[in-house]
Order: sequence, then structure tokens, then C-alpha cells
Amino acid sequence: MDDVQKALRDKFSEIHPLVFHRCMEKARTNGELFDLLDGMPSPPFMWDEKTRAWVHVNDVLQKDAIHIAVEKGIEYEKQKNKKEEKDD
Repeated sequence: MDDVQKALRDKFSEIHPLVFHRCMEKARTNGELFDLLDGMPSPPFMWDEKTRAWVHVNDVLQKDAIHIAVEKGIEYEKQKNKKEEKDD
């Protein structure tokens, strides 16, 4: 941990040490580390790889399940429509 990271650890002392270290793992630079710590949402939150940021979620256990269910539902409708077109 360099001097900048130690200073950020002191500045953001209210953030749990494990979350702080996850931010250090995710950040590419000290500037990005500051942005992650400064933009920390209220719990519950989880890491979003697309935006490369912590995002607030209402239900941690079902965040990805909803997206998967929607995608599967869309895929099912597409396959169903293709089958109906072939039958006609």
C-alpha cells in the first residue's frame, strides 16, 4: 500500500476494510480508487463489471436472476415465433 492509498484509507475509514481492499483490486490507478471510494453507494451494493463501479441493489441475491430470466424469456419468444413461422 503506497502513501496515497494509506491516505485514502484514513479519509474513507468508515468503509469496511474488506470493501476497501476490493476497491484496491478493482482500481487501475489511485485516481480510480478515489472515484470508487467517493462514489460508494449505500448498502446493499455489488460490483457491476459493465460500469466498473459499485451499484446499489434492492435484492442482492436476485439482481442477476432477473436479467437472466428476462433474457431467457426473450429468447423463448424468438424461438416460439420462428417455429410458428415455419409451421405456416
